[in-house]
Amino acid sequence: MTMKLPVFKTVGASFSYIIAHFLTIVKIAWLPVLAMLAVQLLVMPDLFDAQQKMMDIDPNADPAAAFEHMRPMAAAAGKIYLAMAIFYPMVFTGLLRHVILGESPRLPFYFAFGAGELRIIGSTLLLLGLFTLVYFVGVVALAAIIAVLGMLAGVLGAAGASVAGVVGAALMFAWIVAMIWFCLRMSLVYPACIGERKIGVAASWALTKGSTISLALYWGVWWGLMILMSIIWLALMGIGYADLLVELFNNASDPQAAAEIQRKLFDLQRSLWSLSDLRSISFVIVGYALTIVWTALMVAPAGVAYRFLKGTQGAGSN
Repeated sequence: MTMKLPVFKTVGASFSYIIAHFLTIVKIAWLPVLAMLAVQLLVMPDLFDAQQKMMDIDPNADPAAAFEHMRPMAAAAGKIYLAMAIFYPMVFTGLLRHVILGESPRLPFYFAFGAGELRIIGSTLLLLGLFTLVYFVGVVALAAIIAVLGMLAGVLGAAGASVAGVVGAALMFAWIVAMIWFCLRMSLVYPACIGERKIGVAASWALTKGSTISLALYWGVWWGLMILMSIIWLALMGIGYADLLVELFNNASDPQAAAEIQRKLFDLQRSLWSLSDLRSISFVIVGYALTIVWTALMVAPAGVAYRFLKGTQGAGSN
């Protein structure tokens, strides 16, 4: 595979764009992200209440009773997903219109829902369908091959079992690589929606041909940066979330201990969304600001990479 995307040059252009136009990024993102946060603050108490009732159900209880408790949880989650489907396409479209087309909002905010947002939603639904299809086809094929290898191992004895184990592991690794490759080929769908003014799946597939390795390196930079920022944020907030995750991982083999740690994680999450003390208030405020930054680190680099692969190098606004 050829490396059509100049990784270091594109990373530099993306950083330059984010730094030079950070105030514009904030102008575009602040209101939709704030609206999303408001929905979360309104809905999360209901979601946590429903989850609490689900956790308190007797394992031997009537399944119908458990289903009744699932309904309010599904309703609360549905409201959050609906809000995401409205507000996140606004942010993506507003930022990409600026990166790719050089269009800036005239008002001190961006809060529109038009053809660009609808194309983002349409592309998302198509991507979900494609990923589901690719995933299940891969799982079924992998399961069938592993089953055949298992039967062969039973016939061939210990040596056959060893070979079957190695081949099975290699196939599993190949399937994971194939899924990552597919994700990389689809990584410019949203910029293509704005740049091509149509559902961007086919355009992303065509643009990323021959650039898989360079896109893996490119997105590795941005995902690594976001993960680092998340770790620093959790450490500075001192909320103990990361410690509980490590503890959960270390006790994965002990169901009772794992259940107790999961209960602590749930209680911590609930307290952080309660706005009942300075810690929870600061968590929400810092989380709001970081959401804007994380969105910029996901969307702007995608737009810049799209322009490089299209041959219109750099960001849309100079």
